[in-house]
Amino acid sequence: MTEQQKIVATAKAALINDAVEREAGFCQRAARQVIQKALGAQFDGYWRPSAELTRRAFHGTRYYLVDEGFGQAGDLLYFAGTANQTAGHVVINIGGGLCFQNSVTDAWDAATGHKGTRALKRFRQPTAVVRLWRA
Repeated sequence: MTEQQKIVATAKAALINDAVEREAGFCQRAARQVIQKALGAQFDGYWRPSAELTRRAFHGTRYYLVDEGFGQAGDLLYFAGTANQTAGHVVINIGGGLCFQNSVTDAWDAATGHKGTRALKRFRQPTAVVRLWRA
């Protein structure tokens, strides 16, 4: 199984079990937990308390991409914070136009017809795509 496939499989598994953070507002923690389960501790030096701070930690590395649209399955998608929410947001692209988002893991998304996912088209363009796997 490739690194990309491990990330996607781990994120999808997190939709049906309690293996990752589910509380709203802790998207960064859930993303970190998925990546650690899929790829181990090799990226632990980048994780910060918020999505925005983690995005900045990846900035300037070979993992940090811009102008990638919504990226590919297995990518972390970072969204800049707004004036009211400076922590930013992160989701994991799981393919098929869907993402894993921890704050909806227990909710049914009527737009996608899936539990715990959200359609990528419901988001604005990501600020950055972080690709931790090699093509």
